[in-house]
Amino acid sequence: MHRVLFRSTVFAAPAAVMIACVLGAGPAAAARPTARPAAPQPGHWTQVTTAGQENFADVGLARGANGVLHVLWTSGQIGNMSVWETPVQPNGVVGKPDAISKRLVLASFPDATLSGRTMHAFWNQTPKSGTPSQTAMISWPAGARHWSAPAVVPATNDSVDFTISAGTGADGQPWVAFVDNGNQGFEAAHYGHARKQYKTAGCCAYNAGIGVDSRTSTAWVTWYSNATHKVGILAQQLKQDGTRVGNPIQLPGSSTGGEALAVNHRTTATGLGHHLGGVYVTYLSGWPTARKVDLMRLGAKSAVAVSTMTGSMGSTLAADPWGRLWVAWWKGNSIFLRRAASGAGKFGKTVRLAAPAGTGTLWKIYINAQAKRVDVLALLTVHNKLAWWHTQVLPPK
Repeated sequence: MHRVLFRSTVFAAPAAVMIACVLGAGPAAAARPTARPAAPQPGHWTQVTTAGQENFADVGLARGANGVLHVLWTSGQIGNMSVWETPVQPNGVVGKPDAISKRLVLASFPDATLSGRTMHAFWNQTPKSGTPSQTAMISWPAGARHWSAPAVVPATNDSVDFTISAGTGADGQPWVAFVDNGNQGFEAAHYGHARKQYKTAGCCAYNAGIGVDSRTSTAWVTWYSNATHKVGILAQQLKQDGTRVGNPIQLPGSSTGGEALAVNHRTTATGLGHHLGGVYVTYLSGWPTARKVDLMRLGAKSAVAVSTMTGSMGSTLAADPWGRLWVAWWKGNSIFLRRAASGAGKFGKTVRLAAPAGTGTLWKIYINAQAKRVDVLALLTVHNKLAWWHTQVLPPK
């Protein structure tokens, strides 16, 4: 078996450039730094990636120890693609994108996680023509000035498919999971343990997510399945070494009469952090139209409805630094959010967020929660150009 090795050398990133205005002449001249951009108001949208994204493109989100949210994304055409990182300040100011890996034949589906005080990011790539696809990994320890050079997570299969998902457990070490080549299973790896491959019953599995219990480091991989007799949202529990615990479970209400609503995003799951137990997942129930947005603690017997709105197109979730859950869902060009008062219960009022003016289609969203606000990343077609956009939302009073 291969071992997961997350070591690599550090490369030098371009230094930030300070633009100065010279006042006067000669050696007595002084420099005045440029003014910092004003923080946008919550609800104000800012584009964070270049236009020209695919309608299935993902972003990876990790908040560093200094509070900066790092948005990982890919761009380019097959044969010449790059992986980028856009920093977003805690107050919502979007910084300048920086390319962290270039000249790849293919790059897609990044995700990221904070492990202790180190950020880890993963993506699917084909580095050179004629070489197999692989999972790339990159790190940024607290106190460092830039990302490390990309390394490769040793594979049990020579190709990966839609979505990569990352998470961190009680041991402070990262997990990564993704759907396997051929969509008939998935792979998962926990730092320091052999990477495992899991076959699923029939074809096919899509849009894997992973959530890790912050008390036990037990992980749950979640995915959308359209296999015969296994249609809906499924979840598989894993021990710290990646060994399966029992058989996959089918989440209640995720299938109606053998039919289920397909998803265009990670089947997002998350732990609560702070050594609080449990892994939670949100999903839509109902067919052919969504009737509810459900939230379930994996391993429980039933789910709870966060929303009974009909016609929702997808849902996602994130835990804030206090272990409170935010659940978000979308319908048309509107995004809706609710925050738990504590843990994963007693949800507050629903907040409605409008997409920016000129939005034709809202494809999907991901969120990352701070203590007093939540960052929203949305894949939008705005004025016929498709890109990821960012805004922030405050909890209701």
